[in-house]
Order: sequence, then structure tokens, then C-alpha cells
Amino acid sequence: MAVWPLCLSFFLLFALDASEATPLNGTSNEAAPLNCRSDGTCTLVRQETCESGWSAYKGRCFRFFNFQRSWIDAEKQCLGYDGNLASVHSYEEYTFVQFMIKYQTQAATEAWIGGYDAVSEGTWLWSDGSKLDQEIWAPSQPDNTNRNEHCLMMNYQPSSNWNDSPCHIKKPYVCVKKYTPAFTFHVKL
Repeated sequence: MAVWPLCLSFFLLFALDASEATPLNGTSNEAAPLNCRSDGTCTLVRQETCESGWSAYKGRCFRFFNFQRSWIDAEKQCLGYDGNLASVHSYEEYTFVQFMIKYQTQAATEAWIGGYDAVSEGTWLWSDGSKLDQEIWAPSQPDNTNRNEHCLMMNYQPSSNWNDSPCHIKKPYVCVKKYTPAFTFHVKL
């Protein structure tokens, strides 16, 4: 007979309007179990998490796409996932992204990330609007060769750091987005 209340709880859970959800601020990738009290009140908590195929790092979800795209087409693809080309805010975060790429390609594959200076030469911005507060340029970079290098690629050889590159060149890319939101549902049976 204990199965009936559990089934009813899940039915009610999915029938509830999302407006009844209470946002959480957790960063765990694990969901808590359904907790029911003796008075018939049940609570289901889904923690913030990354969707399948995305890798979590310090509150954000990253994904490497091994498809050749221009910088702007890569940015459009990331926007389709409710994200942007990746912004990098620490050297540790950069090495995480490098490891993610190397794990998938077995190499330090050059890839687009979200930096650009197309608005004003030498003023680098992130496509997600965040502050460019970390610079990991390769030696002698950025150099704006032929005055048409306005997009940021990573894993530039031999240092595997950043380089400015013409935006029309096709490369794999890294997207970033926020965690899938967390919520709590309270159900009274």
C-alpha cells in the first residue's frame, strides 16, 4: 500500500505548475531523495546540475563541441543551448577546459572561446557579458595579424594559451551555461 502514495506523489509532482517551485542556491550535482513525513507531506529536492553531456565547474556547465564552425556560428550554436562561447575567469578554470578538450580529442586541440575585440581593437570582451578579468595569452599575442584577428581561440601552440584569430576560420568550440535551476516541491497527500 506504500506504493500508492509514492505514485500519487510523483503524479502530483509533475502536474504542479513551475510557479509553485522554490528556487535553491545549492551547487551539488546529486538530487536528494523524496522525503515523506508521517503527516503525508512529501518534499522532493532537485539540486542545481548540468545536463547530460555537460561538465560542471564552479557553478557553470561547460561542453566541448568537436565541430568546425566560425566564431560567430559557434556563438550561435551556444546560444541555442541557452549559453555562450566559454568565458574563462581563472587559470584553474582554463586548465579545466583544456583537460575537457584533451580528454575528448587526445590532443591540445585549438578551439574557440568567447573572447572578441571586434568592437574596439585591443579591448577584449566576453560574449556572455562578463568581465575579462584573466588573460592567458601566448607569447607575442594578441598581435592582430593583417588587422583582422578579432576572436579568441585557446590551445594555441606551442604554449597552449590564447591567440587572436580571424573570426571566419572554422574551429571546434567550447560553450558554457548556468546550472539547470534547482527547485523544491512540497506535496500534501
